Amino acid sequence: MKKNMLIKVMNVMTATAIIGSGVVGGVIAPLPTTQAQASVMPQLDSKWTSYKFLNANGGAVSEGGATLNNSLIKLTQSNGYSYGRVLVNSKNNLETGKEYEISYSTKATTTVAKHYVDARVSLGTLSAGGRILSSGAKFKMTAGSLIMLDVATKNSAGTITNYNFDIEISGLTIQKTQAQLEKDALEEANNDKAAQDNAREAVNNLFENKDPQGLITADVTQESIDKAKEFVDKVMDPTIKAELESYITEAKKQVDAKTAEIAAEEARQEAAKKAVEELFNNNDVTGTIKDNTTQEAIDKAKELVEAITDADKKAELEAQITEAQKQLTDKETKVEVTGKGNTFTLQQDRYLTGSYTGDVSSMSVDINGKRYYGGTVKNGEFNFYALDKIAKESDEVLVNLHGADKSIQTTFAVVVKSPTKITANAYKTKDSNITGTFNNTDITKMNIVVNGKTYWGGTVANDEFKFYALDKITNATDEVTMNFFNANNELIISKNLTITAPVATSGEITSANLAVGDKNITGTITGDIKSFGVTIDGTTYNGGTIAADGTFKFYVADKKFTADSTITMVGYDKSKNTLAEMTLSVTK
Repeated sequence: MKKNMLIKVMNVMTATAIIGSGVVGGVIAPLPTTQAQASVMPQLDSKWTSYKFLNANGGAVSEGGATLNNSLIKLTQSNGYSYGRVLVNSKNNLETGKEYEISYSTKATTTVAKHYVDARVSLGTLSAGGRILSSGAKFKMTAGSLIMLDVATKNSAGTITNYNFDIEISGLTIQKTQAQLEKDALEEANNDKAAQDNAREAVNNLFENKDPQGLITADVTQESIDKAKEFVDKVMDPTIKAELESYITEAKKQVDAKTAEIAAEEARQEAAKKAVEELFNNNDVTGTIKDNTTQEAIDKAKELVEAITDADKKAELEAQITEAQKQLTDKETKVEVTGKGNTFTLQQDRYLTGSYTGDVSSMSVDINGKRYYGGTVKNGEFNFYALDKIAKESDEVLVNLHGADKSIQTTFAVVVKSPTKITANAYKTKDSNITGTFNNTDITKMNIVVNGKTYWGGTVANDEFKFYALDKITNATDEVTMNFFNANNELIISKNLTITAPVATSGEITSANLAVGDKNITGTITGDIKSFGVTIDGTTYNGGTIAADGTFKFYVADKKFTADSTITMVGYDKSKNTLAEMTLSVTK
């Protein structure tokens, strides 16, 4: 390491840029830091042809020609004493406090006899000159120091004279002394040892048990690796630096792999979580599974959960899958609950009744949205007291059958009907039919029992019934019962028939007149005559109108008759019983 430090490239400066770009007292440019020791600025191959020097007496500035080639300065001055200066510390040309050695050579001539050219290089400050630096002199740099170049003609007594001169200054080189180099190398070696120790500590801290051959610690991040790398970058020894950089590379590799695994684990957890949630209604794992959840769906979710490496998350999802499996098993082994309610008849039934299949442990009833609990469920049948709860036919009644867990297994509606009502029209002996109405749509057939004898028949439709009884009921004292049945021949209701004896009626056609060309037969009647039957030449017509005063009309304008036609007129009561008969003569 010390050898490496000793050959470290030194800063080298030359005085070839004492004055630049036409500015009096210019500042030298920073020197390259990659030169070998004792280099004479091989990079400086620029060529300047004009330099400016400050006249020793102040004020006047004259120009002289100059050529720069590497560290060679050729000057021609026509006004005698001149100087240039350069700031070598503030621009990082030289290091403050370090020991340097300067070397150069000069070659000067003057055309004035007994006069010579004196060129001096000195170390000073901006405000004043300082120590003269002869070639081979050693010096330490201080802040703000200047390298000064003074050129003047002098006489034999050493007095400055202002005459023309030509001068070449070559090989101007400033470099650290060997002692300074060795001192710097030792200092850098010590500094590098500390840098190595710091870097190794930072790198080792990235690994478990501080073993860089093993695994990184759980809390290592890219940021902590970058911080360790900052320490490694300060190490100068290339072998040790390469070793530490290899550990940094391994740590980064493990972090990248760990990051990738974390992302993969997160993806596995998300996929498994989604698959488990989709087994349940509304993705609520605390609720019930969906109707379409299958064993295949549960198995697929289980496979995704098994791929998770996080033990806690895996256990959580496995518990949810266990619940889904339990619900599916219960669902597949449980007998489906079904139910059916009997029609509830108002003012007649006290209980809602019906039957069911499956595992039912209790029931409830919703009436117009209000729920009532109670009732009895046993052996496939149920009943629920509802006399005080169902009031009208329009009430909405729903029966709910519950399982052992109190959840509703099935719900169905119950039909509510008003009491069955049979309304029979008045019936008299000699009437042809028993007629009437009913209000129960379940009624599909009927029979009558007359004095203990049963007769089936009649028509039952559109809430009306009709039964021919003329040949069955002969006396007003006959006992007659009407029975109404549903399609299964189940008796719904029975009702006795009231029979009334016919009322005696009488009446006469007191006059009847018809002439050829008349439109109506006109005349008068008495008694209970309500309608007429007129037979004209063998054809009978029914009709006629009777006024309150006993007069009547019977329209015949559309009927063919002549003065020779045979016309008979019959008067009927409201039951079509014949009360009177008259033969008419047609007048001309």
